[in-house]
Amino acid sequence: MCQYRSVPISQIMDNIISQRPEVFNKGNMLLERLKARIRQAPVTSLEYLFYQYRVTDKLTDQELTNLFHSIAPECYLSYVMFINSLCPGKLMLLETQVKNLLVSSLESALENCSVPLTGQNRIMQALVRLRQTGLPEEIQNLNLTLTFDPCEVINNLDYYLQDADTLADLPEFAEIYFPPEKIHPIALQLENYRLNPFGKKYIAHLIDTKVQETIKKTLEHFIENFPVKQCTKQAFAVLMTLGRLIPWEKHPFILRLVANSYWEQKVLSYI
Repeated sequence: MCQYRSVPISQIMDNIISQRPEVFNKGNMLLERLKARIRQAPVTSLEYLFYQYRVTDKLTDQELTNLFHSIAPECYLSYVMFINSLCPGKLMLLETQVKNLLVSSLESALENCSVPLTGQNRIMQALVRLRQTGLPEEIQNLNLTLTFDPCEVINNLDYYLQDADTLADLPEFAEIYFPPEKIHPIALQLENYRLNPFGKKYIAHLIDTKVQETIKKTLEHFIENFPVKQCTKQAFAVLMTLGRLIPWEKHPFILRLVANSYWEQKVLSYI
């Protein structure tokens, strides 16, 4: 196995520049070296690329974006580790361009079918961290009577989103139902609880504005009336991330909600 540990990342990047645009082709040896270097030392490597190399303007913004997208499927865990290494203060101060580059790269990895479900969950949690700044202002616009501190939930979204998709199994959400003809094209994906790019686009069209409002109102009613506070906090985390931090079609809660209609129909077919 080739070892790239001793090659400085600055040298790798200079070599990449000298061979562009061919270097962006899949399987290029320099890209493999860059991937290996980032995986070996994710935080220091990405700090160098974001804070030192990017400002040299040796690569255009588009070339840098293409570079990060091309290595995202193999290096998404390194991106996640870099994001998780940042304290809330550093996250707040993260340059918009760097944040956008991270978001677009992780979203690119999320669309890659080779990324396992556990990896997709870690990516979404990292995206939540990147995007959660500014949410407290939105809380003020919600007309909800809360029995808990909403900021505490916002500051711990990763925790409250864990297994929050299972809320969709509760009878309080049973009225949100999708008929067989609506979900038949993605039935197999729903059975496996994993959507490919077509499935995500299909869900995006399925969850139209009217359905979105129904889901939001159901969540709001649940938050105000369900007796178990932990569950209401989870529902609040779902509400605050739906369409804000996590697109509707990529949210685990939505996937579970739609899949429940599929499983209900399948059970009834055996009766």
